[in-house]
Amino acid sequence: MINPHFHNVKRTVLGLKREVAALKNRTAQGVVQGGLFILRDAQANAPYDTSNLRQSAFAVWKGGQKRLGTFTHRRGITSGERKDVGELRRNHTQVLNRAKGLTGFGDIVIGFSAPYAVYAHNPPSGHTLHYGEKFFLQRSVQRNRRQALRIVRSYAQRGTGR
Repeated sequence: MINPHFHNVKRTVLGLKREVAALKNRTAQGVVQGGLFILRDAQANAPYDTSNLRQSAFAVWKGGQKRLGTFTHRRGITSGERKDVGELRRNHTQVLNRAKGLTGFGDIVIGFSAPYAVYAHNPPSGHTLHYGEKFFLQRSVQRNRRQALRIVRSYAQRGTGR
């Protein structure tokens, strides 16, 4: 004869396993949303010239990706500028493919794919930025850390309290 308490324990353990899996999925969704929140702020505060740096913002996570802009030409563009935009697009694709290899479940990679993003983020001394701030990604993480954690927490808490 099978002990009836064993079935109750087994049912409880299976229920806990399902809840842990659901919590893991909800937390991963929260991490993605928190990362996107930080990235949008960084994008808004990135230096601005042709807007291509801001348009190179991206996020990649296991099972998805988001591009937060499109590369643009200015009016009266030269063939050289058209070539530059094509190069930015190709570089963006390469960066996204590399970033996909860095993500595991519950991870998000955010950044800017423009080849000059590192120089705009940390410009050489004496270089003046127009319409934006230096260390725009780093400062965005610092500024929005608490809000991003609130977002993760809110996703993790969804579906509880049955």
